[in-house]
Amino acid sequence: MTINDEDRDFISNFPDLKFKDNDRILSGKLSFIVRFDRKSKKYSIYNKAFSATKDKYLIKDDYDIEIDLSLDNIYRGVAEVGNKIEGFAKAKNINLRDLHYYVATKKVCLIGYFDEDKDISLKDFIGKVVVPFFYDQSFFNGQGKWPRGQYSHGYLGVLENYRDVMGANKLNEDISIKCINILKEIGMGREEFVIGNIRHLLRKKKIKSHWNCIHCGFEKLVRRPNERRRHRKPKVSNFRSCHPKALEGLKILHRNIRKFNLKFEE
Repeated sequence: MTINDEDRDFISNFPDLKFKDNDRILSGKLSFIVRFDRKSKKYSIYNKAFSATKDKYLIKDDYDIEIDLSLDNIYRGVAEVGNKIEGFAKAKNINLRDLHYYVATKKVCLIGYFDEDKDISLKDFIGKVVVPFFYDQSFFNGQGKWPRGQYSHGYLGVLENYRDVMGANKLNEDISIKCINILKEIGMGREEFVIGNIRHLLRKKKIKSHWNCIHCGFEKLVRRPNERRRHRKPKVSNFRSCHPKALEGLKILHRNIRKFNLKFEE
């Protein structure tokens, strides 16, 4: 990412953030005063001199972060290195994955894959992506809910994000190819079994909403290597009840694979 004067001027609003290693790294304490407006769904960033009456949507907080600016995809380069999010998860006894945080790398998952802008400036990346993400973490820790909603983690979130991006038309070859590639990418390792379930459903003539969810309906089932997957028995979950947006995204992908003769195989 190229850093220009406008970017540097904006970063000066966060005096504890410093460029390092010839502008390859931006790290330090991200301190902010931010208010979220429920009607406009926009975030307003205020300076330290700002004062206001008590408002649960006005948050003052800080996080120790590190951003690798040298990556081709800067969205994959943000880490929360102060263990604050880990503290939130421990206090609430919830999985760190549900807070969009990878404990092994301390990296965070900022936004949906399809919402990424490869040409974004550092100013907009910090102001419109990074700060809102950490604001949301603080709001969730205090209120127990997300101020603007959220996508599920991992492959479910990809399908939900894909569903939203496809919009009313629901037919787009390029976006569908991207969705397939993203699912394959995150399907490596521990998600491989679930990706196998997704492949299995995509081979069907029709995906039925009352079948078991690809996540909730299979995670506790033990299946022999050559055993046929079952959707209705044993009954574990109902796909349309637990993750309806991911189900809709999977159905849209199913339709596009047949329309454009796409492949979702190993």
